[in-house]
Parts: sequence; C-alpha cells; structure tokens
Amino acid sequence: GALYIASWLIRNGYETEIYNMDINRYTVSDLIEKIYEYKPDVVGLSGIVSTTYKYIKKIALAIKDEKLDIPVILGGQLSRAADIVLKNTLVDYVVIGEGELIILSLLAHLKGERPINEVKGIAYRKEGEIIFNPPGDQVRDLDSLSQPLWELIEMDRYTPHPIERWGGFIDNGAQFSKHFIDNLDDDVRSFTIMTGRGCTDWCTFCSRNIKGLRKHPHEFI
Repeated sequence: GALYIASWLIRNGYETEIYNMDINRYTVSDLIEKIYEYKPDVVGLSGIVSTTYKYIKKIALAIKDEKLDIPVILGGQLSRAADIVLKNTLVDYVVIGEGELIILSLLAHLKGERPINEVKGIAYRKEGEIIFNPPGDQVRDLDSLSQPLWELIEMDRYTPHPIERWGGFIDNGAQFSKHFIDNLDDDVRSFTIMTGRGCTDWCTFCSRNIKGLRKHPHEFI
C-alpha cells in the first residue's frame, strides 16, 4: 500500500522515499536520523494492523519531540480507529480509504491550495474536536495507477524462495502442484502482486475501508 502511494506521488511530481521500518527492523531513533538526513516536508505512516498502534504512537511522539514541525499522516487499516489514533497520539491527519486521490488533495491543503474542509477521506483535530470529512472517492480505473515503482524498495528483501514464503501452507495440504514443488531450483524466487482491490464479504475480524470489488483485466496482470 505504501509503495502504491509513493509511486503515485512521484508520478504526480512529488519526491518520495520509502523507509521500511518493519522489514529492516529499524528503531525510532534510526527513523529520526533518516528524517534529519532526508528533510521531508511530510511524514506518512502505514499502520497495517492493530499491533502497530503503540509503535505509531511512539514514532509520532518522537517526531514532535524533535520539534521538526512536520505533519504526520497515517494510513492503512489502523485508520479504521481514526478517533482513537487522534485522541491518543500526535498524528495530525488520518487518511481513511484509498490513499492515492486523498493524499494529493491533502498535500494541496498543506501547500495552502485547498481548504481543509474540501479534503475528502480524512480525519483530523480542530480546536480539540475530531473532525471526519466526507468519504474519499475510490479509484475507478485501477490500471491508471500502473505498477508500483519497484526500485523504491530493496527487492531482494521481498522475494524469498517459494518454500520460505508458502511452506506452511504446502505442509498443511494446500493444493500446490507436486511437480511444481518437486522441481524448484534454489534460485527460484516468489513475489506477490495485487490483482484487484476490495472484497465481496464483511468478515467480523477484518477491516475494510473500501466498498465493492474491482479487478485488473487479465491483460494488465
């Protein structure tokens, strides 16, 4: 998700860099050093699951403690708890829903080009009150986003051997081709791509910020 946002921003004229604290196990202090080095105008955090809450709280506090005067934006599934995040952390804005269109509008506001009440799909604090703006628009044509710019990440960190990635599923009887499994070379690598967005169901344990199901056509995949 963060890679799609970063790639979309670059295609729209912004300079953007991905700093994956999760896969590299960087500390909050490492991130602060990176911010001093990179000097961003905005920091975006991606909260994938609820367990990231304490981490994001610590990151936002560290940025504000440094008096860096940088807006902190949160996206990802944790945005479903926007009210909790805004009440208990120093995150400035929460993006609720698909971020590509929303982030462009929010950045326009931060540059003084658009009033905050016209930015769809965000929640924020105003005079001690938490404000939820109307929902943002969904990306109608997924192909328009094109593929993420893979060069923004360390691809070797994301391409393990298939057994390393799916071994547990295979051992538990997943219907992989036996021929495929028995003929894997050591240098074979696996990678996950996104073929659509959304879902048809409403599972109680899952967080959904978007409606419906949209898919890329076969040619795109």
